[in-house]
Amino acid sequence: DIDDVRELLEISSSVGRDIEQNRREKLSERELAERIRELEKEMKKASEMLEAVEDHSDLAAAMKALPDRYREAVLLRYSDEYSFEEIAQILDISEANARKLVQRAVNKLRDAMEGKHASPKTKLRMPEAKRKEVR
Repeated sequence: DIDDVRELLEISSSVGRDIEQNRREKLSERELAERIRELEKEMKKASEMLEAVEDHSDLAAAMKALPDRYREAVLLRYSDEYSFEEIAQILDISEANARKLVQRAVNKLRDAMEGKHASPKTKLRMPEAKRKEVR
């Protein structure tokens, strides 16, 4: 997402300015150590954000590569949070076929994401409300 990239650039800029300012101010050793810890936290956050952007981009590419029917089924299930029964009605197929279609799509996405070091955050999960429904 472009906003995430902009935020990363702002953080990088801030880090550079802070380092330069620290040189000029000659902070005490304790203050400098604290500021370094703060900067390390900011850099870790920036790195995590960049990784999330990359993962999102990989998943978006994998979604685009899916056949239309698979993509539609996945979006209905995980984005719109429809039940399998609802998906079956929308796609005019049986509930069993709706389940198979979603599972095959998820398998294709998983296969496409293998080796791309996708974070666990990108895993498709059944919406919480729907998990309770199934129980």
